[in-house]
Amino acid sequence: MSTQTSPILEARELMLASGVRTDSRMFTLPLTAFETLASLVFCERVAPKVALAMVEKDGIPKSKLPGISAFYQWQRDFLPFYSACSRRAAVKFANEVADEAKKTPGEWNQAIADKLSQATFELLTDPNRDPKAVKNFVTGVLNFQKLDVQREQLAQAERKLKLLEDSAARAKAELTKVANAGGLSPETQQQIQQALSLL
Repeated sequence: MSTQTSPILEARELMLASGVRTDSRMFTLPLTAFETLASLVFCERVAPKVALAMVEKDGIPKSKLPGISAFYQWQRDFLPFYSACSRRAAVKFANEVADEAKKTPGEWNQAIADKLSQATFELLTDPNRDPKAVKNFVTGVLNFQKLDVQREQLAQAERKLKLLEDSAARAKAELTKVANAGGLSPETQQQIQQALSLL
């Protein structure tokens, strides 16, 4: 786990601090088991019975896990805390991405695009999503895609410019060779010199 607190663990702390009565077995689980169980239900949308069975299979004794009705009650009580924390994390991430974009607008990479797309997907699957946040995230993804298209167009334009510069250099060399070869009228040589000055 990273040094940053996950939205699940942050929501756990908020719920404990708020004094909401809930099944105490959830709060006696090791943090990793609590986070895994909550992640299965809230992030991966696994059915509670299946999530409890998966955590039990991972080594948590059934006697340490809440009963299914107590778990459903905990899930209802925990949802507002988790939603608030996950929205806060999403907004923080969006602000970090925006700050990074302002610092280095031409250096966005695919990892940032993937992370932004993933955050947008998670927000879209949140049943308590904020429509303004969804709009901002989707707009961000679309702007990033537009930036990719513009970057590709710029790269194509640079390739075309390079080809034109190479063609101009070859034409200039050929014209210089013809002009230096002699046998041309002064008027023709002057026209070639004018053409060379344009290249």
